[in-house]
Amino acid sequence: MQKINLTTIVFTLLAAMLFLGCEKDKEPIDTGPDIPIVNISGIPDNGIGFLYYEETSKSFTIESDAPWEITKTDGWFSISPYTGKAGTTDVKIYVTANYDEIRNGEFTVIANSGGVSKPCNWSQTYQVSQSAYLSADILITGLSENEITFSADDTKPLTFDLFTTYAWNITLTDDADWLTVSPRSGIGAQSVTITVAPKVNTDAKPRECMITITTSDPQNPNNTDIITIPVYQSPHYEWDTNLAVGAVLFNEDFDWIIPNWDPANPKYGWPTAQSGLTNVPGYTGTADGVYNEISFTIAPFSTEMTSRGWTFSAYSYARAEGWAKLGRTNDIGWITTPAMTAIAAGKTANLLVSFDAAIYASAAGNRDTGTTGGALPVIIEGDGTINNTDEKRINIPMLSHFGFDKYYFIVHNASASTKIKFGDNETGTTVRFLLDNIKIVRANNINPALPATESVVIPPAHEVKDLTLSTAFNSGNVVAQGATLRYFIWVNKAWTATPSANWLRFTQVWSGTAAAGGSVTEGRGAATATALQYNNCLIVVDPNTTASARTATITVISGGQTLETITVKQEASSEFFTLTGIDDRITLSANNPPAVQFTVNASSAWNITTIMKATKL
Repeated sequence: MQKINLTTIVFTLLAAMLFLGCEKDKEPIDTGPDIPIVNISGIPDNGIGFLYYEETSKSFTIESDAPWEITKTDGWFSISPYTGKAGTTDVKIYVTANYDEIRNGEFTVIANSGGVSKPCNWSQTYQVSQSAYLSADILITGLSENEITFSADDTKPLTFDLFTTYAWNITLTDDADWLTVSPRSGIGAQSVTITVAPKVNTDAKPRECMITITTSDPQNPNNTDIITIPVYQSPHYEWDTNLAVGAVLFNEDFDWIIPNWDPANPKYGWPTAQSGLTNVPGYTGTADGVYNEISFTIAPFSTEMTSRGWTFSAYSYARAEGWAKLGRTNDIGWITTPAMTAIAAGKTANLLVSFDAAIYASAAGNRDTGTTGGALPVIIEGDGTINNTDEKRINIPMLSHFGFDKYYFIVHNASASTKIKFGDNETGTTVRFLLDNIKIVRANNINPALPATESVVIPPAHEVKDLTLSTAFNSGNVVAQGATLRYFIWVNKAWTATPSANWLRFTQVWSGTAAAGGSVTEGRGAATATALQYNNCLIVVDPNTTASARTATITVISGGQTLETITVKQEASSEFFTLTGIDDRITLSANNPPAVQFTVNASSAWNITTIMKATKL
């Protein structure tokens, strides 16, 4: 008869319960109703205001996809209706004449798309005010913001409503003749529509004017109210109609650096690394002052940069990866694009500029800051401003080190003379940057879109070279006596390298003459390093004292991905003597002497010498 194990039954039931539990978890989760969508129009940003004796009601509109209600804090005003269903509803707020101090209150619109057990509310609170008795307040309605803006070609009148207690008048700064405001005065105590209309701006400069509205109590000069409304008109630009939106005016990826790199110079690595050969068996070199960057002022890079229209400082550098680096210890460094001559003479265009960048950091990850706080200066030379401001300079904070982000900015109203400078000629500060993939394209004339900063995905890359002297090998195998191997290892991201056997281990991971972020796990001999070139990695292979050849591997991993497997083979020893099957001591019992067997493995003749010593028990 087949036996049934009770433990097996229990585990089977538990597994079934877990499976059913997991299946139950897969059922859709009731997330409840969506938050209501509500739009309220007709209420100024600063709330609803009344003069002490103004008209007794004002209106606003509620558009909602769910039922709503209104709650309020004070009894001096009322609202009707104060509840409603989904749809569009006109609502009125009522006040009575005020014969006392200023009155302030608020009301809240609440929409609910859920129920009592699962409410899902949207709410918004608005301010209500009424001026004090006989106060000389000015109320303006019809302006979403307390300013007026016109485009250069816009002559369409704009209107707003004005209400004051007493007589009022309007003045314009410098009596601007390009702006018509009508009427310019009134008796008060009634609502008046004010019309503002500009003339076409044919000048390449913006226009500015201030509308000042004043009202005063004739019997009390201290009872006065003044409101100013700034008016702006954009300058007139002759847009370049032949340069299409999206057209590329300038593109630089610095890939031409790669084939021009001198093999005598080191390459790779986010920080600047000095190469050198020290503490390497058979090498007596010292720090040689050669770095993984070359100034753009040195040929052939100087010639190539000039031919591409760049101007540059002595402290701008080429990097072997196909990057540019700005700055050294005490100078930021800079590079400036050629002029945007693709824009027609006398014409204007908006430009979208994108570039990849990273802040410089030491191998340990200590970021530069300097006087800019780690932000990259960008400067417009010639016509144009940055990001819809009047500024020609912006400091862009760098988010990443040991990896690039893509940044964007808009140059407004650029011309054929416009140049863009990355970096600055500031001295006495330590802040350095890496740049790549600078691209300038034509943007829309009106409201060009400014994309958000985004991360740049860098594909994994690596290089591993064996730099060991040939004396460490015999027919491709490490000699039985053991050796110290020297390797060059570079990965463009942080990495680890782990030996598979304890007779093979790292003892040093250096970039040139310093660890520079490289380290070795004590005992285990595994290596950890960052995105530098480590041309001084030492791997110790212990002597092989056995008659068998052996093989082990070192696995280089970055981001969970195996990039390289280094295989190390070692020849068998020609002279060996090993014992297996016993420890270093044999203990025999007088009452029952056991038979002790062990194996001798030797490459030459051997014998056993015994020394008898009795131990009294």
